[in-house]
Amino acid sequence: MTANPAVGTFRADEHGRHVFVDQRWCEIAGLSAAQAIGEGWVQAVSAGDRDRVLNTWREAVAAKNPFKCEYRIGRNARLVVSHASLASTQDGNRGYVGHLTDVAALCERQLELERSVEQLSATLDSMRDGILVLDRFGQQQTCNAKFLELWGFSTAQSLRADVLHKRIVERLKSPRDYLLRVAELDRLPDAESEDVLELIDGRTLILYSRPQRVNGRNNGRVWSFRDITEFKKTELKLAYRAYHDPLTGLPNRSLLEDRMAQAIAQANRGRKKVGVLFVDLDYFKKINDRLGHFAADRVLKDTAVRIGKCVREVDTVARIGGDEFVVLLTVVNQARDAGDVAAKILASLQMPFDDDARVSASIGITVSESGDETTETLLKRADFAMYYAKQCGRNRYRYYASKMSAAA
Repeated sequence: MTANPAVGTFRADEHGRHVFVDQRWCEIAGLSAAQAIGEGWVQAVSAGDRDRVLNTWREAVAAKNPFKCEYRIGRNARLVVSHASLASTQDGNRGYVGHLTDVAALCERQLELERSVEQLSATLDSMRDGILVLDRFGQQQTCNAKFLELWGFSTAQSLRADVLHKRIVERLKSPRDYLLRVAELDRLPDAESEDVLELIDGRTLILYSRPQRVNGRNNGRVWSFRDITEFKKTELKLAYRAYHDPLTGLPNRSLLEDRMAQAIAQANRGRKKVGVLFVDLDYFKKINDRLGHFAADRVLKDTAVRIGKCVREVDTVARIGGDEFVVLLTVVNQARDAGDVAAKILASLQMPFDDDARVSASIGITVSESGDETTETLLKRADFAMYYAKQCGRNRYRYYASKMSAAA
């Protein structure tokens, strides 16, 4: 077992299969020795880093090169650095002998690595995270280049905790939660935290904070900042695509049903009514056949805009099919209010579209009455009423009546 509690030792055969890990390695990785044997050790690597780490290890073994890799490990995604070199074992066989270094524990040991101070600085500066270590009096012990870049410090000047927090607060959209967290950590010096910071300039950072311990005693705090702005943008784009129609940008059926459920619940609590309009364009296939797909798409996008101008901001217009739209009126005082909206929609569609395309619509209307209606019930009723409007000659609206369900 290695003397440094921040470092665990492992051995692997010449084929890269782990044959031994010491107790400290197990503590860092969160695995038992039996679990780590062979390629079982990779279970400890965070999912986002796992393929990269395993591929790097296999490439090093295949080329009989030294191995070095930085990644996160365990449930708390703790940052580690693993390195290994080929060596002869006591029985004369060739294999890898390496170390797994817990970076946070490294900071707790005053950042004393096996390498020189220069090598440690280079390692820290190569990290994606901005690292700052303050002692228990709030004085800077060390920081890396990424930290200086993230927060706009030109040099590694001496940073007190109050200076650091002031710089962060100045750049946060909502500093209150951050200040509450700092106050909490001051009260609980042994606590750990993970927070998302939204900055005024549009960036998003994740802040990890852990106590720094030396020989079991609290010696300060380690702050780790990671820029996840691009990840957040991608996440938001994916979420938007999951709930919006790609052509018109309107909510899709999933988002509509969610908003309908909320509107129904709110209306029931306030003893109010919800209105649903099912809008189906008349003879739209003829437009598609005569003018082509792109012109038809322009008509659909223009239709979405025109319907949107007929409702309030609190209402929802959704596209749920090729030429089908649904309007959710979150609050209506009486059924006639929904009819007034339907009349506005029909009138808005009378003006010619691009390419001299002309469109009308059949609209079915239903209004919640009993308070027992569900999203599915209201959509079905509006759909029945829409088909009845088509049977009555199209280009008109009709209210749902129970006889429509019976006829269907």
